[in-house]
Amino acid sequence: MRHNNHRHISLSHRMRIYKRRFERLDTKTKIQFACVVLLFILALIAGIIALTGRGKNPVISDQPAPAALSVESVDSFADSKYEDRYLKIVDQYSDVIIPETAEKDIDKNYLSETVFVGDSNTEALSAFGHLRLQNTCGVSGMGIQSVIGSRCIWFVGYEEPVTMPTAVSML
Repeated sequence: MRHNNHRHISLSHRMRIYKRRFERLDTKTKIQFACVVLLFILALIAGIIALTGRGKNPVISDQPAPAALSVESVDSFADSKYEDRYLKIVDQYSDVIIPETAEKDIDKNYLSETVFVGDSNTEALSAFGHLRLQNTCGVSGMGIQSVIGSRCIWFVGYEEPVTMPTAVSML
């Protein structure tokens, strides 16, 4: 007959029992146990931080807010360099860029006849059914600096991705 006197076992004796049980486990189970304990500790810390108010908006200080940038503070030389580069790119790819038109002059079929190029917003147009997949070249996180040189668009039957301009010409 087994007696239920767990109340009378000291903490050090219980720790020895659990240590022996842990030593008998295989390596995989020990790792899993350690991960569970670590996740529990992290959840406990996150709970304590949430309850103590850490992570809230910072207290408003007495320091004055930084002044907004004025038009005079913009580097006009950098702007002209960027504009020159932009115009060269526009000129180089003028055959695939739609010229700006007035809204009244837009052909209602242009959605099915146009390839839309861009970032995750462009991907979303296709993902949510606003555009056909065949009309979109979108890459999440695509910055303007990556559009020309980054090989990021995959086509079925190709072993490597192609650049946006190549993908547009293929579409």
